[in-house]
Amino acid sequence: MELIRQKIKEHKILLLDQYKEAIKHNFSSFKLNDEALEHPYISTCFNYPKLSQNLNLPSLLDRGEKKYIIESVEIPLETDPILQIIIDTDPDANEKQLRLKKKEEILRVSNSILTAINLIKETDKHFYDDIVDNLKMIVLFDASYSHNFTIDKIYDIIFFSPPKDASLIFFVDSLIHESSHNNLNLALYKFEDFFTINPLEEVFSSPFRKKDYKRGLFHVLHALFVIAKLCDFYDTLYQKAIFTENQNEILGRLLTNIKFLNLSIDEIDYEPFYTKNGLILLKYFKDMDKKMQDKYRKLIEKYILPNNCDNHIFSLDDFEKLNNL
Repeated sequence: MELIRQKIKEHKILLLDQYKEAIKHNFSSFKLNDEALEHPYISTCFNYPKLSQNLNLPSLLDRGEKKYIIESVEIPLETDPILQIIIDTDPDANEKQLRLKKKEEILRVSNSILTAINLIKETDKHFYDDIVDNLKMIVLFDASYSHNFTIDKIYDIIFFSPPKDASLIFFVDSLIHESSHNNLNLALYKFEDFFTINPLEEVFSSPFRKKDYKRGLFHVLHALFVIAKLCDFYDTLYQKAIFTENQNEILGRLLTNIKFLNLSIDEIDYEPFYTKNGLILLKYFKDMDKKMQDKYRKLIEKYILPNNCDNHIFSLDDFEKLNNL
């Protein structure tokens, strides 16, 4: 979406300028070029002051850690500061529940991520660019359950805890899902560019949550943006049939996201909530919904989705059993 790409460029420049000023104030003798300023540890330190008090920024950036590189994306093998952020951010996390993956496991999962990135690139170059242009780091950790997330203050890191039996399409889905969150966080850096109301006031139902669990317009838009992007990608992937052995999973995930997009738009479809830019984003959701409903009407009527899809959890086994695939 061109508006989102434009806002990302604007806000990247703004944030780089802020980091430069912060470094001048805190590390007057420490010089960084623009490339170094884009390192994820910079945003980490300045968005988490409590954490950064215990860190020496110059030595942190010069640690010379060995990393597994995918395109311009780093996958750290040793990253105590980042792990601490995960623990601080996740209220259910503690030292026993959450830990960085072992090096051998990181390298194995990294290969799966690389395969997924290449599939995304082969399917739609725009999706590939949206990921690698704005993502700097993927942190792989172990939790007591499968858990992927982003942090709204950190615009260039995504956190993955994939299940051991994760499929290729799982990694594709996760990369697009979490990168879409990161990109929208950056694009919506200035709320007033998109909203006429307080977008954090928790009065709306989210498509991923129970109806009595209320969230802000900001968070519901995030969910819809992710769903719309996944609809768009799976539409292309399904039509190209690049990986035919994964067609059932691609179809099931496509229909799941089409369902959520259609069910969720009405919740936030009220024009006075939005500025001109916000209305462009709302129109994007509505246009995508119409396109998907028109294009896949017969498949929507033909296939049954498992009940657990209501929590945006897709089970290929359940989908295939219900539909005798």
